[in-house]
Amino acid sequence: MDFLDTINEWIEEVEVKVEDVLQTTTYLIGKELVTLSPVDTGLFKGNWQLTIGAPTNHSLIRYDGTGVQVLNDIQRTVRTFTPGQIAYIQNTVEYGYDLEYGSSQQAPNGMVRITEAKFKMIVEQAILLNP
Repeated sequence: MDFLDTINEWIEEVEVKVEDVLQTTTYLIGKELVTLSPVDTGLFKGNWQLTIGAPTNHSLIRYDGTGVQVLNDIQRTVRTFTPGQIAYIQNTVEYGYDLEYGSSQQAPNGMVRITEAKFKMIVEQAILLNP
């Protein structure tokens, strides 16, 4: 094996790790948002959506008080996310803005703002999970 082969092998390994960290980071962000979401009927929690390449413009009629279905969907979609693409994690339920800014006693400080404040920690966790 010559020097160029060694470099190319290293580049391939790094590319795989970058993709793994990107996907894990995205999943952990989604998990944080879902976990922090308040539950009344489960409609809000059930409407978190991960899309790749373009944002969604519709809400779902999905009631998921536990978040299990949503996280399964996020995990399935995140596997298709590669470096260079843009991922969107959205909740398009009308009252989402009100929930983010304190209308729920279950989530008085919102979900997005808390997750944003934890971003660096989430990335560090994703790196540790993908040595």
